[in-house]
Amino acid sequence: MPASGFPPLTPEAAETVQIERAGPVTTLVLNRPERLNAANTDMFARLTEALHEVDRDPDCAVVVLTGAGRAFSTGKDMKAPQDFAAVEDRTRRSRRVFQTVRLLRDLPQPVIAAVRGHAVGAGFALAAACDLRVVAPDASFDPVFTDIGMTPGDLGLSFHLPRLIGAGRAAHVLYTATPILAQQAVDWGLASEIAADPRGRAQELAADLAAKAPESLRQTKELLGAAATASSLHDHLLLEYRSQVICAETADHARAVRAFRSRRQ
Repeated sequence: MPASGFPPLTPEAAETVQIERAGPVTTLVLNRPERLNAANTDMFARLTEALHEVDRDPDCAVVVLTGAGRAFSTGKDMKAPQDFAAVEDRTRRSRRVFQTVRLLRDLPQPVIAAVRGHAVGAGFALAAACDLRVVAPDASFDPVFTDIGMTPGDLGLSFHLPRLIGAGRAAHVLYTATPILAQQAVDWGLASEIAADPRGRAQELAADLAAKAPESLRQTKELLGAAATASSLHDHLLLEYRSQVICAETADHARAVRAFRSRRQ
């Protein structure tokens, strides 16, 4: 069994997530459009493998995560055979899926979600785990959990959403299973902008970010992630200081200083 813990990928499973590279920007496409990109074990296995590939790619500076067709992802594939195995077996399988969102958060590259149509349940959670979100006018983040007898403890959503939109708003959304539509997502800070072509706009934004100093991007992502769970200002200031020291020693910063001085002169 691969290190990911998932069974080896079949050729069909390998097609559930496509990898597209364009210079320093890598786009990961959830690719089950006939099922509105509903997530099954194959998709999580392939996404985990793809995230490992991105992590190992020295030429990738920014990642875009999107869905093929008219939806981002409608979450767990409810039409797939239901798993009534012993709780121990289901727990082991859940741990394999949990590592997918951990990998997504732990990538050194910023990840931009391009959301068209529905992002339901686990699809909502994957989008929320990204660093930025660009949405189409028809985008809808659907927390269906309490409507189907489940909890929003899915792929970190109950962790990320309160940090993105505030605890009170998140509580209302998650208790009531109320969708967040595109304009509200922007107003609340869940999405950064609305675009008719969210994938194209996300790739454009990714290219702009990729033109910046890569170590600066990595350190910024690390600082923002650490701020969400910082135990004290003092501890976070130490982390900020470390990041500044690291970036101050890079060739990119030295070039920027020389360019600034030449313009002043």
